Parts: sequence; structure tokens; C-alpha cells
Amino acid sequence: MDAIRQAVEGKIPFQGQRLADRINQEVIVMGAIVAWIIGYFADNLFLCMSVFGFSCFVALVVAVPPWPMYHRNPVIWLPNRPRSEDSKSK
Repeated sequence: MDAIRQAVEGKIPFQGQRLADRINQEVIVMGAIVAWIIGYFADNLFLCMSVFGFSCFVALVVAVPPWPMYHRNPVIWLPNRPRSEDSKSK
């Protein structure tokens, strides 16, 4: 049950967010280049926009869900300090 909750929760560590952002940018830019080339040589604006829309959909499917590949480098937090150290430092 805990694994299902964690999968639906959607929290991604910092390195996973960085990877998702990079994949998103690269898919959209490559999709725009391919769409422009196809639209230019086919002389069809509708085909150009359709290919670009499909590339945006692919970027959405790859980057938005919290896939397991984004959880490879989890953040390891330091343990809490005892209360006695907090009062001594003040």
C-alpha cells in the first residue's frame, strides 16, 4: 500500500526533476525541428502542427508522471539534532 501511495504522490528528487526537465526540453525542440522539416517539404501547415502536437504529447507522457527512472538519486537528509544542542547554541 505504501508503494502505491508513493507512486501516486508524485514527489521527485532534485536530480530527477533536472532529468525530467532536460528530457522535456529536448523532446520539444527535436519535435519542433522535425515538424518544421516535414511541414516545409510537404508544404502542409496542418501536418506540421500535427507532428509538433504529437511531440508535445510525447514530452508530456515522458516528463510529467513520476517514473521510477526519476527516483535513482533520492535525497538523504541529515538526522535531527537533539534538543539539548539547540538550547546550548543560543
